[in-house]
Amino acid sequence: MQTEQTNRIVEKIVEALGKGEIPWRKPWRSVAAHNAITKSEYRGINALVLNLASSYPDPRFLTYKQASAIGAQVRKGEKGWPVIFYSTIKKSTENDGGDNITNDKPKTFRLMKHYTVFNASQCDGMPPREEASEPVAQIVEADEVIQKMPRAPKIVDGLRACYIPSQDLVQMPPSAYYDTMFHELTHSTGHESRLERDLGGNFGSEKYAKEELV
Repeated sequence: MQTEQTNRIVEKIVEALGKGEIPWRKPWRSVAAHNAITKSEYRGINALVLNLASSYPDPRFLTYKQASAIGAQVRKGEKGWPVIFYSTIKKSTENDGGDNITNDKPKTFRLMKHYTVFNASQCDGMPPREEASEPVAQIVEADEVIQKMPRAPKIVDGLRACYIPSQDLVQMPPSAYYDTMFHELTHSTGHESRLERDLGGNFGSEKYAKEELV
């Protein structure tokens, strides 16, 4: 079971790399991926995996059981995301008769459990997300450049900053930095309606490298 879950995590990462996505790149989220019930942010390998799910407009994740407990329901056919939970437990050493050997210190054991979580957007009946009011410093001149861009692509809110050529769409978190916005808008100039560059390079390819240097 442990090997199976680990393989699922590896497959998610390899699949993302094949699409040109970089899981460990900072996604410029306004809010980090976190558990919808405990509010705890996911860290380590879990944060890496759930970064791949950042196309969802909601940073909240929860297990099937947690969703049911609050009256929500994971939609049929939705695929979950594998996460790992680590904890430590202490156990006293026992002799053959089951009695504790008081002279020995309790031993510490590492415990690893695997869970499958779903994004709040994959569930029906979820309570509204509590939006954190974080003021974003506005740069008027930068906004004017964005607004006056000829044949500008569509710009939408999302958890990850990226340009999607097939939809001619720039996705940006509400609190993303302007330099990230202009980076993605620069990619959009390669669309066939503008400068018509080849945007088909996968991560690691020469085409991809050249486009990142534009």
